[in-house]
Amino acid sequence: MKYFAYGMNTNIMSMAQRCPAAVPLGHAIIENYRFRFAIHADIVPEHGAYVDGVLWEVTDTCVESLDQTEGYPFYYDKRIVTANHNGKDTDTLVYVMVPNHHDSEPGKTYYQMCTEGYLENGIPTAQLTEALDNKFKPRYNIDIL
Repeated sequence: MKYFAYGMNTNIMSMAQRCPAAVPLGHAIIENYRFRFAIHADIVPEHGAYVDGVLWEVTDTCVESLDQTEGYPFYYDKRIVTANHNGKDTDTLVYVMVPNHHDSEPGKTYYQMCTEGYLENGIPTAQLTEALDNKFKPRYNIDIL
């Protein structure tokens, strides 16, 4: 099964601890969603927008672990969406926050974990910085490496 991550689960070391059988397949995009922070990363439907993330190959055991990590079904819900990976569309599992979560600044450690995951996987970090800059000041100064 394919899983699309756009927050802390882009981080390879973090995912290895939660889902040792997960295999990162690389950068992917889902269309008609917008990235935001509501303390944690979230995506919301928005026509014409897109979200960068990591496509993973996961097992049923990985999904069970992700369900626990993501607080399914009370904090995040699951959907199947189409992701574009290497020019091909594929159905993929994605977690989205349940309704009534408002934009909120992420913690510095969480933001750094996301940034590291994006850099490890060659994902542009613009959606992270834009989500932070558009809603919250001051922007974190994260030194990676």
